[in-house]
Amino acid sequence: MKSAQAGHQQATTVEWGHAPTRFGEAFITWEDDKIASLGFGKPDQPMIKPTPKKASPNWHPVVLKQNNPRALKQLKALIEQLKEPAIELHGSQFQLDVWAALRRIPRGETRSYADIADELNCASPRAIGQAVGANPIALIVPCHRVIRNNGGLGGYHWGLDIKQKILDWESAQPRINP
Repeated sequence: MKSAQAGHQQATTVEWGHAPTRFGEAFITWEDDKIASLGFGKPDQPMIKPTPKKASPNWHPVVLKQNNPRALKQLKALIEQLKEPAIELHGSQFQLDVWAALRRIPRGETRSYADIADELNCASPRAIGQAVGANPIALIVPCHRVIRNNGGLGGYHWGLDIKQKILDWESAQPRINP
């Protein structure tokens, strides 16, 4: 958005908040009703306020506005009511392709890094792993559904205990595409 002064952009308001969930304390940011990030707090670290640089990867001016009640409402709709929200993803074309592949994994199922690499005709499961690890929107872009070829959980930015909780919960839900 351009302001009245040529060459200057108006600041965009990015709302953020945190709230408890069945998987632990979660944080979420959104811009114009599109979720831009979602993650979980680590038990040994307090929730922190997002920085403008992290809140908006578009590199435009940002004003951060905390809104914990709306964060709670959005997280409840997402997790308890299984509602699919609008999202705003920013990344390289390769990352966007990987994240799209993750969104095609049905709830309650998993795929290996090699499976995703095969689907995308990518010779490097390691590159797939790097793109999975760069996912900014947990749960909605279900990076937790990607496991090692040997069936092991592999890694998870928010901790393997949270990954296991999410997988256990999803396997108990009706089998529908996310």
